[in-house]
Amino acid sequence: MQSQDNGYSREIVYKTVLFLLAVGLNGIELFIPRIPFFPWLKPGLANIITIIWVIRYGTIDALLFIILRSWISGFYFGFSLITMILSFSGGIAATFTVGVAWSLLGKKGILGSVGLAIAGAFVHNAGQLLAVYFLFMKNDSIFYQIPFMMIASLVFGGVTGVLVNSLKSALDSRIPEHSFRGQTALKLAAFKKSDMVLSFIVLAVCIYMFFFEKITIIFIVTVIITCIAFFIENRKIRVVIYPLRFKYLLLFILLTYVIFTGGKRVLFLPIGTEEGFHRAAVQMLRLWAWIEAGIILNKLKCNELLFAILSKVFPGRKQTLAGGFAALVYFPEIISQKKKNNTGFGDMVKNPGKTFRMYLSDLFDRIENALNSKER
Repeated sequence: MQSQDNGYSREIVYKTVLFLLAVGLNGIELFIPRIPFFPWLKPGLANIITIIWVIRYGTIDALLFIILRSWISGFYFGFSLITMILSFSGGIAATFTVGVAWSLLGKKGILGSVGLAIAGAFVHNAGQLLAVYFLFMKNDSIFYQIPFMMIASLVFGGVTGVLVNSLKSALDSRIPEHSFRGQTALKLAAFKKSDMVLSFIVLAVCIYMFFFEKITIIFIVTVIITCIAFFIENRKIRVVIYPLRFKYLLLFILLTYVIFTGGKRVLFLPIGTEEGFHRAAVQMLRLWAWIEAGIILNKLKCNELLFAILSKVFPGRKQTLAGGFAALVYFPEIISQKKKNNTGFGDMVKNPGKTFRMYLSDLFDRIENALNSKER
């Protein structure tokens, strides 16, 4: 499958920059330590870009943006089905909420960017919490987090909302003044039908695991999936222990089930029941299998498969697909160049606004040059 477009326009450059900024903000949040009982808790800086996207391009286009942003972030910062599910569930719910709020209240001046951001932050966290409940927990005690979610949404959403207008103003001041000529050079490599079939098989197996409660069956399936990932990645031991990167989520599942599940008490332990440890083990194995399955799907060229599907689901959104694909292709190059031309920390502290505008201008120039060079 090939992603075709009649030519690059300035909107594609603008969207590519938005994608790169969103993915970069997602990457920054990875360095923020997670709290064991609140693994979902993070500032949500990338939601700044989501609000800007809704205002400029509408809700439907913003939903496509969320899907691609989540995919690109996962591709470069650690792809796993669990992170995709949580990102999609929270992101899609929040984007739809912000879109509706903007259409009904924002355009009339009743609700500003701060209100949009707070509503989006709360729904984003709630969407992730519901996904964890239905897919991994099935424990009502998880909803004790709702009051904390509301507080976090007010704080982080408020900060995000304040930054929306400033970033939008800086971006709009640097929109390219010309369009690109020629045919698009960004094309998706053809993918094998066998890879597509195998991808669906892997997904089906992971989904099917949720219908089993026998820990023996789930353990065997998890071992098989882990072994497949191990061998397709040239027997690298880091592949086997990769799920430990999500230790806070694993710990969250363990503690929640052990503390809040009733049943027969475990001897010599102050807390915990046999039923709680059993259910925790089942859910943790499922999570482990999903994370390892993400490595397999990445190897099966799911980028091509995803773009092929999205081009059918979102017809007429070629610019967004092209911008997303450009961000996917050029993200490593942009990061590498930025490291070489890194602005001093002192300049950022003394005049953050001017420094950020210079960074944006440089980013726009590099994207335009990269896309133009591909056309020649």
